[in-house]
Amino acid sequence: MTSVDRIRAYIASRRIKKSEFYQKTNLSNGYIDKVRELGADKIESIVAAFPELNLYWLITGKGEMLAEQPSTPSVLPHPGLGSPTVVAGQMPTKPRGSYMLPGNGAFSVANEPKSEYESFQRMPKVITVNENMEENIVYVPLKARAGYLTGYGDTDFIGGLPTLRLPGLNNGTYRMFEVEGPSMAPNIMSGDRVIGQWVSSFAEIRENRVHVVVCRDGVVVKRVLNRILERGKLVLKSDTINHRREYPTYEVNPEDVLEIWYCRLKLSSDFAEPAEVYHRLADLEAEMTDVRAATREFNNSLAEIQQRLKKVEK
Repeated sequence: MTSVDRIRAYIASRRIKKSEFYQKTNLSNGYIDKVRELGADKIESIVAAFPELNLYWLITGKGEMLAEQPSTPSVLPHPGLGSPTVVAGQMPTKPRGSYMLPGNGAFSVANEPKSEYESFQRMPKVITVNENMEENIVYVPLKARAGYLTGYGDTDFIGGLPTLRLPGLNNGTYRMFEVEGPSMAPNIMSGDRVIGQWVSSFAEIRENRVHVVVCRDGVVVKRVLNRILERGKLVLKSDTINHRREYPTYEVNPEDVLEIWYCRLKLSSDFAEPAEVYHRLADLEAEMTDVRAATREFNNSLAEIQQRLKKVEK
C-alpha cells in the first residue's frame, strides 16, 4: 500500500467528501487518482489540513491511522536539501522519531516516555526514506563517528550522511557503521562495515551477540551481556585474543547508552588468510604427500632388488 492508497483509506474511513479534501489541501481535483506517491510538499499540505492524521502512518503504513493529539506542522528552512523541512511538532504518534525524505524534507515527532528498562524510543530520532517511502540504511563512516554522538538526532546531520539499500534488509530500521581497531578480530576486522538493526529497548538485546553501542563517550562494536536487572549494567566484551589487554571487558551504565543496533550483516574487503588449524592441516597434507612419494620410491626399489635376487638364484 502506497501513501496515496493510505490517503484514500483515510478519506473513506472518515467519510470525507473529495471536494472538501481538495478544497482544504489546495490540491488539484482528482490529484490522488492520478499519482502513485506523495511528495513532501503534498504531505505537508494534507497534514496541515487534517492534523488528526498520523504522519508516521501516512509515510510508512505503520502504527495507527489517527494521531492521539494532532497539531499543525510548521515549515522551517532546511539547508543542504534545497527545499523546506516539514517539522510536525509534538505529535504523540506511535512509534516516534523523525523521518527524512532526501531532497524533499524531514519529519519530526516527539519522544514517548517509557520505563527505565525500555527507555529507548520505538524508532531512532531520525530515519531517511527514498522516493518510494522505503527506509534507507544510513551509513556512518569513521570520519562521521565523532559527530554522530551529537548529531544522531539532527535531521541536517543524518541527512548529510550516505544512504543505501540492500536486499533482505527491508523489514526494520538499519544503520551501517565502519569499524575501527582490532578489538573484534578475527571475526570483525578494522575497516569492515557492520549493519545493525535498531534495538528499541534493553529487553531486546540478544545475549552475547555483536551490537553497535552508541554511548555518550563513543561508538563501539562489542558483544553485549545484559545485566541491567541483576546489576544495573551492560557488559561489553571484545573478541580479540592477541589484544586482550588493550580491549578488556568493561561495564556501562544504561543511562549512558544513547542507541543500540543489533549487528545483522558484515561487509568486508579483507579476505583473511586461513586459520592456524588450516595451516597445520595443509602442512600435514604436504608431509603426507612426501611420505607417499617416498613410499612409492622405496617399493619400486624393493621390487627391483627382489627381481635381481631371483636372477642370481637362477
